[in-house]
Amino acid sequence: MVPMNKETNGSGVFAPRRWGLPAEAVGDLADRLWRVWSRFRHCFETKTRDTAGYARFYLRGLLTMAKQRNYANIARRVIDPDDDGQNVQQFMSDSPWPAQAIFEQI
Repeated sequence: MVPMNKETNGSGVFAPRRWGLPAEAVGDLADRLWRVWSRFRHCFETKTRDTAGYARFYLRGLLTMAKQRNYANIARRVIDPDDDGQNVQQFMSDSPWPAQAIFEQI
């Protein structure tokens, strides 16, 4: 069950009705997000590192933040209030995970 507050009662950006959805449609979104991430997590593993956690942090930040979605703010919101976002930026910019593997999954 989704708790009702400003964000879910129809006035906030995360309100199901704003997007034409009944509240019941979003009740299991966290579980569904976990399943999507689980499907793709192997795409972010290399021989020496597993950066799948940063993929989950980045995706969670994109989906739960209404504005100012940059690496630093995502890291502060979903990892730690003192995180500067450098690891998330490194994951997105320089990590050697193959984008083609993700496209094949899609």
